[in-house]
Amino acid sequence: AMEIAEQSWPAPWDVGHAPLRVRAAWRTAAGAARRALAAAALGALILAASVAVNAVAVSALVRGALPDGHDVRPHLANTAAYARAFDQGVSWPRWLPDLSGGFGGPNPLLYSPLPFHLTGRLVGGRIDVAEALKAGALLAMVLAFAGMWFWALRVHAAWWTGVTTPAAWPFALSCATLYTLAPYHLFDLYGRFAY
Repeated sequence: AMEIAEQSWPAPWDVGHAPLRVRAAWRTAAGAARRALAAAALGALILAASVAVNAVAVSALVRGALPDGHDVRPHLANTAAYARAFDQGVSWPRWLPDLSGGFGGPNPLLYSPLPFHLTGRLVGGRIDVAEALKAGALLAMVLAFAGMWFWALRVHAAWWTGVTTPAAWPFALSCATLYTLAPYHLFDLYGRFAY
């Protein structure tokens, strides 16, 4: 009696058993298209939601005036000084002579120069200083989103599978969107204008 029971109820790990192989093949063949369609629909929904939410998050920056944050005035002065230095042929300014009432200042040595290199060159390309600052802040938000996206992809691969799977990119997109909407991140943009 025991031998009959063992033969009629195979162990789940017995991959050599024909009915289990047929059932697994049927499930894979029948459900592959349905699972792929569901994954694509979920991905499209998450992508659309992410685009909409991020567009709302930066809409005030794109449509409105420059935010009146704590760092707007120093950013305006540094951007104008960098633009003037670039117009004078200095490729990497270390001293900005137009700051501090004409006495100059070593701002490029004390503050991160990369945002001002971008915005100063935009002003050199005949874009308004305020519009150049808005473009720099928008680029900083996009780069922050992309950085969180790639970090979340790596975390997903390291925690769950060891490789990047199709489930990783909705996870990463959700993480990047939540990072963009983090209160401190938005306060840095609109309250302080520190990018």
